[in-house]
Amino acid sequence: MSGINSDQLHRSTLGIYMNLTDEFNPSLQKLVSLGNSYIHAFKALTVSSDAYFNALSKIGEKAFYSMSSRSLGDVLIQISENQQRLTLEMERVFHKFSLDVLQVMSDNIQLDMDYIS
Repeated sequence: MSGINSDQLHRSTLGIYMNLTDEFNPSLQKLVSLGNSYIHAFKALTVSSDAYFNALSKIGEKAFYSMSSRSLGDVLIQISENQQRLTLEMERVFHKFSLDVLQVMSDNIQLDMDYIS
């Protein structure tokens, strides 16, 4: 009798787990997909930002070597260097986000689906 109860309990638990994953996993998959899209958008922003601030730095260098615009050139170069540092830090954060959050969520979704199967 306990064998029947144990089997029923297992099926009931599995049914509840399946219902939860059927409702929860599509939302998690969408969240992972949105997170990946966010990372791709950030990468595109990084490329544009890099081009912009490289151009700003070149303008700053030209201004730095002129007599009348030396201080402006110095400021433009500093802005460019600071932005490049910030971009590198943000790239590290997004890389960590991708590995520690999105990849783990994706792996757990797959594990759930494999377990149910």
